Amino acid sequence: MEFKQFLAVTLIIIPASLISTAAMPTSIPPLLWKWLNRTADGENMPPSLWKWSNGGPSYNNFPVPSTSTNADYNTESGCGGGGDSKLGWSCPHLMLLSPDLRYAAKQDGNTWAVYGVAGIGQSSDCGSCYQLEITGGGSPSPNKYIVQAVNTGSDVGSGQFDILVGGGGFGIYDSCSSDCQYGQVCPGGHCNAPYYSGDFNAWTPGGNCYGGGIHSVSQCAGLSSGQRFAEKVLRYGCSEVINRGFHANFQVNWKRVQCPPSLYKVTGLRRKDDIEHPEANFGLTLTGSGRTTTTMDCCKPTCAWRESIADLADPEFPQVYTCNYDGQTN
Repeated sequence: MEFKQFLAVTLIIIPASLISTAAMPTSIPPLLWKWLNRTADGENMPPSLWKWSNGGPSYNNFPVPSTSTNADYNTESGCGGGGDSKLGWSCPHLMLLSPDLRYAAKQDGNTWAVYGVAGIGQSSDCGSCYQLEITGGGSPSPNKYIVQAVNTGSDVGSGQFDILVGGGGFGIYDSCSSDCQYGQVCPGGHCNAPYYSGDFNAWTPGGNCYGGGIHSVSQCAGLSSGQRFAEKVLRYGCSEVINRGFHANFQVNWKRVQCPPSLYKVTGLRRKDDIEHPEANFGLTLTGSGRTTTTMDCCKPTCAWRESIADLADPEFPQVYTCNYDGQTN
């Protein structure tokens, strides 16, 4: 699975106003309550990259994403090739069931579905969104997805949606494991730099790059032990997808749909032709059939490279965000 391809450590400063012990106003959205361990809905999520309000997401106490220079978009991937001193990886906040994707679905009124991003076969489909419904018994709840294509892979077939989940398995490439530069490798070869501290064996029980990754919550802690934003989101996301039954391959029905606003705002990409497709909705008739698989190789996504989306993208949301070593967009 190819997440086609920044080592900049950034200090995250939370303003004192956000950590006051005074009673917090009820207008503060749930994600900020979770961030401050004020678990209004019983969940203790890791931090969010975004502020959430009735108007949608805005950037939250992190460097604002830059769209002014091609250099940011052409940052070398943490996966193989180049070795540039500034590297980029797949953004952790785009993992299935991450706090930001969960709140994005809530913001758009689509709590009947889970938001995600996926790899598909062709770069010409970069930025397209799909509504999926799991068929058959034993499916998780909700059994519907809205996913955006942000990546491609020569090992992804027709009708396949290779969904980014925490600990979801490598495939061709690996820029996640601590020894990807010099140790065991997947078919794509050694990486430029690893993103997490867990070694190859922790990420691939049995040593199989195509083994589907982690399938036990007890294994999630072994993927990375630090306290960077990226590591907190990884451990949370890895556990969530297993606990809720989403770390699995499913048969699905699907249909191309418009990308919901909060989804494309947190991925960074929207297509100009989006309006030509129906809006996602619970009762939409899905005419395609296919399957989902899981992935996480940490490589910079194909659709984060400007040439992959070319003139098809909305200039305001021109390509998928790339993240630095702390998991912040750049």
